[in-house]
Amino acid sequence: MAAIHRSWPPGIPALGYDQVDAVKTRHTWSDEEILSALATTFPAELGEIKAIERRGYFPIRRMHAQRYTAERTVLAGDAAHTIHPLAGQGVNLGFYDALALIDCLKDSDDLGAPKALARYGFRAHNPLLVGGRNLALSAVSAFEPLRKMVGQFASGQR
Repeated sequence: MAAIHRSWPPGIPALGYDQVDAVKTRHTWSDEEILSALATTFPAELGEIKAIERRGYFPIRRMHAQRYTAERTVLAGDAAHTIHPLAGQGVNLGFYDALALIDCLKDSDDLGAPKALARYGFRAHNPLLVGGRNLALSAVSAFEPLRKMVGQFASGQR
């Protein structure tokens, strides 16, 4: 089964944040259209999907906190920002936050020092950095070969 899993295609392409109309369109697909898309996505060895019992969707959104720090408190990972799970970047952003926080606190004797936390807040919420991350995520979403490559890395195929 592991060999089959490694050979799976990336799947029905995930839709980016700028493709709201496509998400709404897929939500209106008939069960037959969905079953057909699934049949072409997954290997036959897994068996046929014969019916859809229930389905739904949730809007593609990304949100982030207006502030990442307060007195002796920081927000990181999913507490600081949310990202659509199909984008596959939530854990990476959480790791980025953890590394940024470690870097900001490494020279401080007081882990709640306002200056150290302010540095973290700036790094985590800096519009240029956030914009750069968002641009990179949008580029991955929009460029099919890059999206496939990222999907292969994420699934351990590369």
